[in-house]
Amino acid sequence: METINLEIPAADFSFPEVVKRQANKLIEDKLSSNNFISPYLSSISDRKDAIKYGMWELSSQENKLVFLIEILNHFISAKDKYIEDVKKNPPQNYNSDYVQLKRQEVLGTFDDMKFYVYQLISDNCNYKFDKNAFTADDSVTIHQKLDIILSKLDRLECGEEIIFNEVEAFKESFKADIKSLESTTILGKDKWYKLLGGTALKYAGNKIFEIFLKQSGSEFLELMNHHFPNIKTIVKFLNP
Repeated sequence: METINLEIPAADFSFPEVVKRQANKLIEDKLSSNNFISPYLSSISDRKDAIKYGMWELSSQENKLVFLIEILNHFISAKDKYIEDVKKNPPQNYNSDYVQLKRQEVLGTFDDMKFYVYQLISDNCNYKFDKNAFTADDSVTIHQKLDIILSKLDRLECGEEIIFNEVEAFKESFKADIKSLESTTILGKDKWYKLLGGTALKYAGNKIFEIFLKQSGSEFLELMNHHFPNIKTIVKFLNP
């Protein structure tokens, strides 16, 4: 019997980015903030079903986790934005009690949906939430540092000895990894710092990464040193 050798072409795209696009399409269609402010547009059960069915279309736990994290981060940022909008638009005296009640219902719906997504992550992605979670202040500090890293990355200059296309390719790749770190703090400290360490090791020996760290990598080093105090002795090129 003749043996047939089949070769599957390597993917020329990022699986997580495709999953994130699917999640954002669902957010746009079913989970926008308007759905919470105007609950008649869709019921809570409809929203939950949409998330669950979207997750079931993905086979691996990793892709499911990427999908659910994107949804969860949407709810977190949407709730924060709603709270800010409420502060800017206090209720008038004649209907303050009614408006206040409705606003509390909206906030409760956000929390209900977040709780549901947390349950999906726990049940389908083999992840357990515990006291390892970041505090709100920790998360704010991390996001501020990551935003600074992204800003400095855009201004990176490597001199004429480095090919322009190589610099741009590094920027694009590193920027995607930093944005991924921004969306995964909800996984807790242990998991997140493993991802951060993995990012550092991914670029170990990369000349452009070394230049970036020496020029403007203080925030990245601060994040690393917080969890890996001996990192400078382990990874030589991380010395600024």
